[in-house]
Amino acid sequence: MKHRLTRAVLALVATAAMTAGTLATAQARPSSTDEPGPVDIPQRYLEQEIDWSTCSFDATVKQLYPDAPTTRCAEITVPMDWNDPDAHPDITLAIAHSEATGESQGLMTTNPGGPGGAGLTMSAALAITKTQLFSDYELLGFDPRGFGQSTNVQCLIDVDELNEIPVVADYRERNAETHEVEIAEAKAYAKACSSTEFSEFVNTQQTVYDMDFLRALLEHDTLNYIGYSYGTWLGTWYADTYPDHVGRFVLDSNMNWVDDMFANEEADSASFQRRRDAMLFPWIARHDAEIGLGSTAKQVEQRYEKIRAKLVANTKEGINTPYGYELDVAVLQAIYTNDGFLDAAEAMLALEEIAFAEDDGAADAERKLAAIRGDVAMTPSEAIAQARREAASSGDEVVDLGAMGTVVRCNDTPYSDNIQRYLNQADKHTRDYSFIGYFNTVPVCAYWPFEQQPRRVDLRESPTLLMIQSEGDPATSAEGALRSHQLTRRNTVMVMVPDEGQHGIYIGGPSQCVEDLTDGFVFDGEVPKDMSLCATSPLIGDDEVHPLVGPFDRYERLAASKQQPADPNPMLRQLRRHSVGLR
Repeated sequence: MKHRLTRAVLALVATAAMTAGTLATAQARPSSTDEPGPVDIPQRYLEQEIDWSTCSFDATVKQLYPDAPTTRCAEITVPMDWNDPDAHPDITLAIAHSEATGESQGLMTTNPGGPGGAGLTMSAALAITKTQLFSDYELLGFDPRGFGQSTNVQCLIDVDELNEIPVVADYRERNAETHEVEIAEAKAYAKACSSTEFSEFVNTQQTVYDMDFLRALLEHDTLNYIGYSYGTWLGTWYADTYPDHVGRFVLDSNMNWVDDMFANEEADSASFQRRRDAMLFPWIARHDAEIGLGSTAKQVEQRYEKIRAKLVANTKEGINTPYGYELDVAVLQAIYTNDGFLDAAEAMLALEEIAFAEDDGAADAERKLAAIRGDVAMTPSEAIAQARREAASSGDEVVDLGAMGTVVRCNDTPYSDNIQRYLNQADKHTRDYSFIGYFNTVPVCAYWPFEQQPRRVDLRESPTLLMIQSEGDPATSAEGALRSHQLTRRNTVMVMVPDEGQHGIYIGGPSQCVEDLTDGFVFDGEVPKDMSLCATSPLIGDDEVHPLVGPFDRYERLAASKQQPADPNPMLRQLRRHSVGLR
């Protein structure tokens, strides 16, 4: 009998793990032609009294780092629309703030990604691992407008309307029936997420205005920033809008922020396929004695397809097991981080057990899937499936589909209204990238009713921004990051990590070289040499780094990274995992 690789065993040998979201421009819907600039802040917002109280998570912070300063929380009032503050009701932002314990270098804020990742605890969570942040900076955490404990955007749909949306057993089967379902889902999601007054104003530019208002409210001339994933998109929009207010900006796991949202979504098919096939499956095969899913990457892939096919067959036969695409989603969510590889293997094993159970196994399936399913729906299809489950158990007549990052994406980028082109693209991506190629189908944003406010990022007036990127990052491809850097080289420097695929590198990540170079930038203002390459550490359970064929291969390597212990910070682990999403 083969024994599964347990967390306890892997912890003994782990060397590093961090603990933790083209076609669109063709025939695009109308959008504003003037790129937005700074806005005036009405005095009434600057003069508001801040009702501070100790944050609910402060005790956890001090338990993990007893010398941490007290983190205080408050709700701050801001206009729904910064361009016309009197036209709509105000909204609130949830913020968290701590004073520097040493000589302060200014205000530091952060964003975990998404869009829509709740960032209230992010700054404190990072500082628990990188304790110099507590001593050198005032820390600001905030939930972006629309999400977390800030005023929420809702995607409300009647249950009757929800139940009228057709279903399909497998979105990977590209045919007229699948196309019909995808169109119906996109229409329903667009209608639900654009149904409130607030929906139009949940976008990156309004969030940029919120950030600069918080800087002014807290009486700082500049803002320092660490942003991950979508946080790099947000950070560059801020730097473009307010270059004079930019301090030290770290952009980790970069979106292709010189192009549009759909260009980023389109790139996911190849980058997630690479992460799974070239990194996850070989890792599982190397640990076949403990995991038992195959001794070669090809055998693991065949096992994956066998499990998936059985789940699809069960659905078609009316057997109550998860859908086949739920295997894809579970693995996708897990492989953002290196320590998630074990979760991906466990998902395969659990779903295999469920798929081939002799009885119905409904209760057991739900129990096991509860631990496998992430907290964030990855696609409208998954969100609708979750809403159906919730409606069936609650009996509610109206349910919230959950905004994911859809509202922000749709408000940031004008999408084409040529639906057939999207369907053709999804069909091709599914053939070329079987893992999640079918995800890139008819976007919700193709049916978005509001005028978008896109931005072509221009950093020529900005101080230097530091970019960090791993070669095999599934959610923000290295190719897109390189494109962004190449078009902004006078104002960005890039540190690359070849043979690494983790999404989110700095602070508790797998490369000591990245830690050292970025610390020098954050704390001392030392700008690394552009196009520096940092070596990484072995994957969990491995004793060497295995090469990855990718876009960094042509660059000269730096010295090998020092091996780091796995980050023990559970607060940061939880936060990063809850921020997982296709931006």
